[in-house]
Amino acid sequence: MIKNNNRTSLDDNSFSSREIHFLKTNSKNCQATKVAPNKYLSDMIFSDNHFINSFIKQVEQNIGNKFLCAVFKKPFDTDKKKTKIFLNNIFNSIIEKNHSIWEKIDKKTFILAIKNSNKKNTLKILKEIKKKISSNTETNIQMGAAWFPYMKFSKKDTFYNVLKAFDHACFLENGSLTFFDAVSLNISGDRLYHLGKIKDASLEYKKGLEIEKNNINLINSLGVCFGIMNKLEMAKKEFKKGIKIDPKEVMTLYNAGLIYTILNDHKKGIKYIQKASNINNNIFEIEITAGKLLYEKKKIDQALIHLKRAEKLNPQISTSFKIMGDLFFEKNNHEKAILQYKKAVKLNPFDAGSMSGLAR
Repeated sequence: MIKNNNRTSLDDNSFSSREIHFLKTNSKNCQATKVAPNKYLSDMIFSDNHFINSFIKQVEQNIGNKFLCAVFKKPFDTDKKKTKIFLNNIFNSIIEKNHSIWEKIDKKTFILAIKNSNKKNTLKILKEIKKKISSNTETNIQMGAAWFPYMKFSKKDTFYNVLKAFDHACFLENGSLTFFDAVSLNISGDRLYHLGKIKDASLEYKKGLEIEKNNINLINSLGVCFGIMNKLEMAKKEFKKGIKIDPKEVMTLYNAGLIYTILNDHKKGIKYIQKASNINNNIFEIEITAGKLLYEKKKIDQALIHLKRAEKLNPQISTSFKIMGDLFFEKNNHEKAILQYKKAVKLNPFDAGSMSGLAR
């Protein structure tokens, strides 16, 4: 399912007005089985990260430069003392002394680091910890994890990454153990995007592409961010990259068409948007935009096909009725034009264009 985000006017060389949407995927499309949470664990990166600095010091002193980091939420209600005893018993029964540390992030969330002498054994240890906590509490706990070293991420980045991995896990089925990857960064970028932190979101998408360079969702999302930041040539470059990887991806085709139109290359704009429509004509934004652009180029019959589709896809939006009113008026079919203007005004009493059409 495609999600519609930041709107843009086809008459403005910017992405700031309120008419037409960009197309962008939802985080919940990332192999998700759950609805996105209202609050993300990684939100604390931007609020209180004091615990991270403290934990890094402990890791450096006790664990060293190779470790596996994990985060989980407490699925049980016990007081502070009992929780400490419970977790210590589990960790001490599995891990050699001084080979791991753990710390509480908040009342219900814990972070741990396990010394990584052998990756296979370290992973086995983490799975045993998860299994013991789950069996002792009769729940399937969600867990996010991240390795250090990993690519160019610093130790501090690794602790941020494990929070993002946990957020990623929360989209999946109960009991998931999710390792930080490109999808984790996609989800993190989408979170920042929806919080209005567009530049920060673009940085997350860029990091994701360093891990998985041909990820269409990341490429498209980065292009959308560039568009919103008015870096239109950079946006175009990303969308064209996405089209090269998958010529049938409607998001990138439509968004490329939108960019070309804003850059006043209407011929290419229409070409890309019509390609998107030929692949999937059940998306309102594609159909209304194609109809509007074709109408402006006086390709009346083609425009009408798209506008009628847009009307069926979203009959609560006045725009398609208003444009069809203008179209029928130009064809001297005043009776049909008036009918369309009336529908538009009924949906939007402040539609000045349709009111003007009725007054003609």
